[in-house]
Amino acid sequence: GQSQGGGRAPSLSEALTSGFLTCTICLERLRRPKILPCLHSYCQECLRKLAGGRKELQCPECRERVALPQGGVGALRTNFFINGLLDLVRPTGEAEPTCSLCPLIGQETGWPAVSRCLDCADDMCRDCASGHRCSRLTHLHRVVAMEDYLSGEHDEEIRKRQALQCKEHPGEELRFFCTPCTVILCRECRLGAHLQHPCLPLAEAAQARRPVIVELLAGVEETVQVIRAGRASLEREAAQLQVREASIRDAVEEACSQAVQRLLAQQEEVLGQLADYGKERQKACQALCSDLEFQEQVASSTVAFAQKVLGLGREVEIVSLEQVICERLRHLQGFSWEPLATRLPCLEVNAEIEGSGPCLFHLEFREESPTGVPEGPQEAATKGAKKETHLPCLEVNAEIPTGVPEGAKEAATKGAKKKTHLPESPQEAATKGVKKETRLPCLEVNAEIPTGVPEGPQEAATKGAKKKRRKQQQQVPPAKEGFHMTTLILRGCLHAVAPVPPPKVPGTPLLTPKPLFSCSFCVKIPSDKKRPQVTGLCPFGSGELLVADNQNQNLKRFSLKGEFKGTVPVPSGVAPVSLATVGSKVAFTAGSCLYLLNGEGDLVWQKALGQGQASHAVAALGGDRMAVCVAGQLEVYNLEGRLLEKIVPEDSAERCLVFLANHKDGFVGSDWYRRSVALFTKTGQLVAECSEEQLGECQPGAVCADIMGIIYVVLQELNKVVAFSPSGKELGPFLTAENSIDQPRVVTVAREGRFAVALGDGTVHIFRIRYQGK
Repeated sequence: GQSQGGGRAPSLSEALTSGFLTCTICLERLRRPKILPCLHSYCQECLRKLAGGRKELQCPECRERVALPQGGVGALRTNFFINGLLDLVRPTGEAEPTCSLCPLIGQETGWPAVSRCLDCADDMCRDCASGHRCSRLTHLHRVVAMEDYLSGEHDEEIRKRQALQCKEHPGEELRFFCTPCTVILCRECRLGAHLQHPCLPLAEAAQARRPVIVELLAGVEETVQVIRAGRASLEREAAQLQVREASIRDAVEEACSQAVQRLLAQQEEVLGQLADYGKERQKACQALCSDLEFQEQVASSTVAFAQKVLGLGREVEIVSLEQVICERLRHLQGFSWEPLATRLPCLEVNAEIEGSGPCLFHLEFREESPTGVPEGPQEAATKGAKKETHLPCLEVNAEIPTGVPEGAKEAATKGAKKKTHLPESPQEAATKGVKKETRLPCLEVNAEIPTGVPEGPQEAATKGAKKKRRKQQQQVPPAKEGFHMTTLILRGCLHAVAPVPPPKVPGTPLLTPKPLFSCSFCVKIPSDKKRPQVTGLCPFGSGELLVADNQNQNLKRFSLKGEFKGTVPVPSGVAPVSLATVGSKVAFTAGSCLYLLNGEGDLVWQKALGQGQASHAVAALGGDRMAVCVAGQLEVYNLEGRLLEKIVPEDSAERCLVFLANHKDGFVGSDWYRRSVALFTKTGQLVAECSEEQLGECQPGAVCADIMGIIYVVLQELNKVVAFSPSGKELGPFLTAENSIDQPRVVTVAREGRFAVALGDGTVHIFRIRYQGK
C-alpha cells in the first residue's frame, strides 16, 4: 500500500523505481488501484478478495476498518495519481518498440521506432517522425528521441501533458472543478447539470487547495516527529531498565556470594576454635586419667594386701606388719588431685540473624524523568500529569560484609543503612531538572541475615539471660569488620552440658540435569517409502510428540512411550523442516514459507518468507504467537497471520540463527556464522553467548530449554548433548555415546520433564530429567 506524505520533496524517479507502485497484497505492479480513506492503495481485485463479500474490510497495513460503498470495492475512489505514474512505467523484457504509424499506411510490419510523440503517445520510425513534423495539425507536437524517452529523461514533461478523460464523455478531458459538488468536470459536464454552479479551472482549484493540504501535512509531520521521539525514548528507557536490572542482579549475586563467604569463614573459624580447645582438653584429661588409673591400681593392691594380712595372718604377723601397713594406708588415704577446670563449649547465635529477623533485601521505587521526548499538543495540555517509568537501584545495608560495589564494608558505621546507587547514565544526568519523574526500583540489602536456626531446649531455657546479654552487646560499638554470625563462648561448668550444633548456612545449589532412560522407538511407519529423516521435534497435545519427517513429507504423532498415534496431514509436495505447536495449532517451515495448520491438518494460512536461507527455524511464543528466523531477524506472527513485530538481535548482520527455541523471557539460538549459542531477551538484547571453545570447537546443532531454564545443545560431531545454566555457564555433557547417542539431530523437552532426542537413523530416545545440586 502507499501513503502520501514525507519530509523532503519526493523524486519522480524514486517513485517509479521503488516499491511505491507495488501492491503489498499480491506483491505485483498495481492494477486498477483503489485508494482507501487511510491513503493506502491496492489492486481492485486484491481488495475484492480481501473483502470476501463483506460490507467492510480492514486495511492490511494500518488495520483501519473501512466501510464499503453501495457498489462494493469497485465504487471506491480510483487513485488517479497512481494511474498517472503507472503510465510512465516502461515494460521490461519485451522487444524493441516498432512504429505505430506504418501499419496505418499499409505496411504489414512497422520499422523500429526511433522517436516518440509526447502529445499523441505514438512511437514512430524515422520517416513517419519527419512526416509528423511536416503536418499542419501536428507540427507543434513534441517529438523526442526514443532513447531519451526510455531513459526517463522526459518523465516530468510527460506528467505535465497527462490529461484525465471523462468517464461519461469519452474523448473529453477533465478541466473544471465544481466547488459545491466537489467533483472534477469536463466541458460537457460543465455545460450540463453544473451550468449554474460556481466552477474553477483545475489549476486554480489545485492552487487554492494546496495550502490546506500543506498546513495539515505540516501538523501530521510534527506529530510523526513527536511519536518517533516518544518511541525512541521508550526504547532508551527499556534499554536502561535492562542495564539496571543486570547491574542489580550482579550486585545481588555479589552481595550474597560475599555474605556466604564471610559466613563460611566464620564457620571455619568457630569450628577451628572448638576443635583446638577439644584437642587440648582431651589431652589434659587423658594425662590426668592415666595418673588416676595408676593411683587406683596402687591403692587397690595395697588394700588387697592389708585385707589378706588381716584375714590370713597370725597375731605375730599382724603385729609385726601393723606399723608399715598403717603408714601406707595413711599415705594413700591422704592422696588428692586437682580436677581439670573444664569449660564446656556453648554456642550463642547472634539474635539479628535468626529467622525472625528482617529481610535481607528491600526493593523501593524512586522518581526519575524520561528523556528526549518533545512536548506535543496533548502533552502540553496535560503538563501537570507525571509519567512514571520504573528503573531499579540498589540499596545495601552498611553492616553486611558483602563487598558490594561502591565500598559497602568501608561505609559500615553505627548500624545505619548505606544506599549504593548504580552509576548514573547520561540520560539520567541530562534530565535531573525535568519535572516529569520516573520512579526507580531500589534494592536494599539488610545486614540482618535470616538463617532459620531452630531454637534448642537449652536456648529456650536461657532465653531471658541471652536477651540481657544481647542488650548489653548492642551498647558496644560494632567492629570495623562487621558483626559475627556466631560467638563461641567457653563457660566453666560443674556438670556436663550438651553443646548446641552450629547453624547451617543455606545456599543456592547449581542444578545439574542427569538423564534417566525411559524408552526408545523408531519413527518409521508402514506407509513410509523412504528412510525417515527427522528435522523437527516438539511436544503436541497431552503427552505426545510431533515429529517432522522431511524425507517422507509427513508430521507423525507418537506418545511418550513410543506408541504411534497417527499423522497431521500437510499440503501436498511440502516437506516440513522446523516445527512448533502454538496452542492447538501447528506451525512449521518448508522452503521459504511458513505454514499454520489446525489440529486436523487443515491449512489455516501460509506466508512467504524472505529468501537467502536454506531453512527457517520456528519457535512458539506462548499459545498465540510464533517467531521465525528470517535473514538474521525474528519475525513474530499471531494466529491470524499478522506480522506483529520484527526483533533485531544484537549484531544481527553477523549472525545466522539456524536453530531456535524459547528460553524463559527470551530466545536461544544456534549461530552458524559465529559457531556459538546466543541467548537473547524478547527485545533482541544479547544476554549471554556460549563460545566455540565451550562447544568443543564444534558447530552447534539443535537447541531447547527445560522448565528450569537449563539449555541443551546438540553437538553432532561429538555425539553429545551438552547442558548450560540459564546464565550460559557450562554444566557439562548431558547425553553421550554411553547413552546410545549416535548422530543426534534434534531435541525437545516435553511434559513431565521428559527429554526427547532424535538420531540420524530415525530413532527417538526418551529420558526423564533428574536435577542434582552441586
